[in-house]
Amino acid sequence: MKRNKKEQEIHELSQENKFKELRIRQSIIILLALSGLLVLIILVFILLLGQRILRTEQEHSRLMQRNPEIADEPTLHFQLTLQHTASGCAGGC
Repeated sequence: MKRNKKEQEIHELSQENKFKELRIRQSIIILLALSGLLVLIILVFILLLGQRILRTEQEHSRLMQRNPEIADEPTLHFQLTLQHTASGCAGGC
């Protein structure tokens, strides 16, 4: 009987270990998925920021071509453009 009881205990411990391993694998998968999502969000943010900077530079160039007086004071205009961009105004503010 002792042997049977020990075999039963070994079987139960084995099942418990398998269950714990499965939980660990699930946790790792969830962690990797969340990490991937975070990386994706960061990449989208970087792309959107780069696009906004590019638009600002294009607008700056367009204004320089349209108004030669502004071209004589590029530092002032660039500072105003940066302030406008930093304030969160989009397009028609």
